[in-house]
Order: sequence, then C-alpha cells, then structure tokens
Amino acid sequence: MRSPSLSGMLVGIAVSASAPAQSNISLIDKFCWSENAGFINWRDANAGMNGVLVVRESGFLQGFAWCENAGYLNMGSGPGPYANSMGNDFGVNLDLETGELSGFAWSENAGWVNFAGGSAASPPNPARLDFAAGRFRGYAWSENTGWLNLDDANVFVGVNCPADFNSDWMVDDSDFVIFASAYNILDCLDPSMPSGCPADLNGDGFIEDSDFVVFAAAYNRLLCP
Repeated sequence: MRSPSLSGMLVGIAVSASAPAQSNISLIDKFCWSENAGFINWRDANAGMNGVLVVRESGFLQGFAWCENAGYLNMGSGPGPYANSMGNDFGVNLDLETGELSGFAWSENAGWVNFAGGSAASPPNPARLDFAAGRFRGYAWSENTGWLNLDDANVFVGVNCPADFNSDWMVDDSDFVIFASAYNILDCLDPSMPSGCPADLNGDGFIEDSDFVVFAAAYNRLLCP
C-alpha cells in the first residue's frame, strides 16, 4: 500500500479529562494489528473504564487503546465530533451514514494516527465501522509505525450492541436491569463512583433522558447488528 501524508498536523497536544464510560468494544474481539507496533487492545484500559467507547448516536470515538510497544492510543476525550484543527480538539469521528472513520488519534510514543489514511492508500481501503457486522474494517495510517490493520478476518475489533450490558451477545431483561441500576448514577464526575458511567450512552459525561432514548432504541434492536 502507498502511504498517505500527515503533513500540516499540529505537533502540540493537550489532553483533557473526561468522565469514564464503560467500553463497548467486544470482550473477545478487541485487538487489531499494527505492522510495526504489534497488537493493540481497544477495550481493557483501566479494566474497560477508559477503553475505547464508540458513541454511535453522536458519531465519534473516545477513550484509549493500549499497545505494549507504543503505549496508549488516545481516540479522543469526548464529547465529539472533533474539529481536529488544534491540539486540544482531536479525535476519531464516525460517519453515521457510511460508517467511515476520520480524524486523528494520538499515541504518546508513535505520534498521530490518521483514521482517514486508508482512503488514500492504493488500493483505497478506508477505516470504517461495518454496522451490519458489528466490527471495524479498513486501515489507518501512522507515519511513525505504518499501517494499523482493522481488516483481518480473524484478528479484529468488534463492537457490542449498546443495550448488551452484560456482554453475552444477547439483548434481554437482564440488560435492562443492569442499565436501570447504572441509570441511577447521576453524577459521572463523582469520584466515589468507581464504576464510572456505563449508562452514559451518548458520551457527554451526564446521565439523562437522551441516554435512555439510546438504550431503548438499541434494546429494540434498532441500533444492533
């Protein structure tokens, strides 16, 4: 594949803190492969509380993936979508129609990762969320570590349905019970809440009616693969 350029990106960066939210990356399919950095785990940062969260309702990613050879990969601090025009407003955006990813993630040791880079590859293979299959596909590009492969048939990153709260690959009454309990944690920023905000389904740092709307839609399988 031909490598796209990341010229013109800012070299400075500021990372803002955001309320933790439980990752909705698959418990099983949570790795992708970088040709020079090795395996990258999208789910397990801080036991999943700071892993990657796909906020499908609003069209962005947030949280951290972990690579033993390159450190943390910051997908964005939320809420998005991100402008990616300055060092304190960066992150990965999700097109709600096509599933294509764009924008930049930041690695403390590898620098910027361009999630639109696969579109400029030869042949083009853009990084994207395959809504029907519930997994990522395509390629992202880092000038320092090369291609990040989301397209492997066996090693890939899957996304759970937003209503599958117990990650058993089914949406049923037990998920509703877990969501209802989490919905009662109203202050995501309260440090006494070690579980963070798993009911913050729109990733805005608050638990409110809009989160219930997202859950209800997913519970009716409107947002599930």
